[in-house]
Amino acid sequence: MKKILTNNIGLKILSVLGAIVLWIIVVNVDDPVITRLYTGIPVEIVNASAITGEGKTFEVADGSDTISVVISAERSIIEALTKDNIRATADMKNITFMNTVPIELKSTRYSDKINSITSKTANLSVIIEEKKDKQLKLAINTEGSVAGGNIPGKITPVVDVIKVSGPESKVGTVSKAEITVDYAGMNESFTTSCIVTLYNKDGEVIDDEAISISKKEIRTSVEILETKEIPITAYFVGTAAVGYGATGTVICEPSSVVVAGNGSAFESISSIKIPDDVMLIDGATDNVTNVVNIQNLLPKGIVLADKSFDGNVNIEVVVEQHDSTVVSLPIRNITVTNLPEGYNAHVVYGEDSLNIEVAGLQDDLDKLLHNDIIAEIDATTLTPRVEEGEEVTENEIYAGDNDGIVLLTLPSGVTQVTQVNLEVIINNTEKTENAENVEE
Repeated sequence: MKKILTNNIGLKILSVLGAIVLWIIVVNVDDPVITRLYTGIPVEIVNASAITGEGKTFEVADGSDTISVVISAERSIIEALTKDNIRATADMKNITFMNTVPIELKSTRYSDKINSITSKTANLSVIIEEKKDKQLKLAINTEGSVAGGNIPGKITPVVDVIKVSGPESKVGTVSKAEITVDYAGMNESFTTSCIVTLYNKDGEVIDDEAISISKKEIRTSVEILETKEIPITAYFVGTAAVGYGATGTVICEPSSVVVAGNGSAFESISSIKIPDDVMLIDGATDNVTNVVNIQNLLPKGIVLADKSFDGNVNIEVVVEQHDSTVVSLPIRNITVTNLPEGYNAHVVYGEDSLNIEVAGLQDDLDKLLHNDIIAEIDATTLTPRVEEGEEVTENEIYAGDNDGIVLLTLPSGVTQVTQVNLEVIINNTEKTENAENVEE
């Protein structure tokens, strides 16, 4: 048996090869008709305005817009065709009362040489609904952080309202339209294009081709602001009650704030000053407090950097009751002022110095130097010590014994408590000289 198989082996191999070649020649010469299945063929919808023009929308149901097609043709034709040569169309003008549209098939190549072109899916199924429009206020979401020393400012999209359109049942599920701005370490203002995302009431993203959006991307300007910390300053007007005084200490809480802005206004601002008339202390016997909102005191374009801070600043002017002390003044330092020409004065007191009580805030009293106190008696206010029956010409200096009031010139914040009267002797030097001349 083995001998039979191996006998003339070369001839036998040659015979087999010849048979194969002969078969190929016969097949190519005959070019038999065969069939082939083409899958994933999209159905093109034409004349959609036949539905949409009536204020309605349609949606393909059950995935019937992608079909499989069987083509029967000669082998050479089949080999030359691809799925891209197959065109499936559904003309919406031909829609039936059952909301189906016949699918028409044709080939863009060798259409006259194709024996048949068919599909198991003969009709396109559609769902028709009333069209609904809905306007939504654009929500803005942010992500990422700006560079250190900066804060996000105003975000301004070119439009802040968009319109969504589509089947009533689907548009009704849309509850929010949102864009997201990514700060991503930015340190200066910028403009970006943001994609609009739709959400339902449960916060789930809606991605449905049946719903159209008036603007899918929105150009958005994003402001980035510089920041710096500046102090808050305040003072007061008015006078505290008698026996009380303002120490000059004004407490602001907070004492400083961080502001944000750009440009020359931001560069020039160095503090926030509370207007003086906001803190009025007239008649005060205790600390005076007030609350001032500083937001209205900021220059245009400057804002508070801390969004959680409402701008209210607590201001307190410290008012204290006066203390008192006694100052000792040498009598020789008391001068008589406003003496007319031709008169001199002599202050009479039994001791070399005079004690006078003064009052003020303790800090002011501690700083008081006795040598800096000026003590004066105004000659125009002297009260003559006249004997019974003696007449005095009004508004004239009385040459003789007078009572004079000692007035102290004191530093601001210190006042004289006790009134002291001293004897003042006025001499008319001209009369004295004349009398001496007569005697001579």
